[in-house]
Amino acid sequence: MQEPVRADIIVTCKLGLERVVASLIRELCPECRAVPSPMGYMGLVLVEAPTQNIEVLVNHIREKVPEAEKVFKVDAECNARLQELGECVKPLASGIGSGESFAVRTVRRGRHDYTSLDVNAYIGSVIREATGARVDLENPDKVVLIQILQDKAYVSIVPGSEFYRKMAPTKFPMYKLYRRMVVAHEPYLGPPDASYVWGRGLAGRYSASRLENSLSHQLGQSRQRLYSVSSGGSSMARSLGSASRKRAMEGRSTGQRYLYRTCTSS
Repeated sequence: MQEPVRADIIVTCKLGLERVVASLIRELCPECRAVPSPMGYMGLVLVEAPTQNIEVLVNHIREKVPEAEKVFKVDAECNARLQELGECVKPLASGIGSGESFAVRTVRRGRHDYTSLDVNAYIGSVIREATGARVDLENPDKVVLIQILQDKAYVSIVPGSEFYRKMAPTKFPMYKLYRRMVVAHEPYLGPPDASYVWGRGLAGRYSASRLENSLSHQLGQSRQRLYSVSSGGSSMARSLGSASRKRAMEGRSTGQRYLYRTCTSS
């Protein structure tokens, strides 16, 4: 297993696309070091960028690498011990105002003697003591994101808008409306003979409707063929001389009568 690496940017992606994302990041920033699946953990790419303007590179990755799902700038990194995490987060707490709300979200990879909830509770208490900000787990203004990989922890403070919110403050709670709705279904409990007769009547109406549509379609096609023959006969009559015009018109009338009888009989 690889040793923990230094990271300025953390990129998450779908499983199996780590090498693709790392290759695209190297194309955007040739001097950057992109490590796909660090320590064998899939769906993750760590980026070490020597450039000073990390924010610009983060925006470039978001715009130019469609395979990247989430891109976070690493604000601090430390050993994955609770006490060291608390000391690491304290200087970053200044980015959260006293009038803002926040939430702590931890993603652990590896085995530890604590849980993700333990980290959330401990870091949340540290930030509250340092800033006086309130905790809002549903719609926080800021999110303290902690990514733990074995013995290494990476901390990012990002706007809460970057995370999916199932119930936004402006969304109407539809469950209040659904609680007032009742869907009732009454089954048929009558004699089976009545339902059988009713079904036969419905099938008969459906068959009659299909037959009517079929006859209308055939009649329309017959009229169209009759009109085309009539138009052809008129053109032929105009092209003939005055001596044979009468015979041509008689032939057209005979053809019309024959075609009409053929179409109606079919």
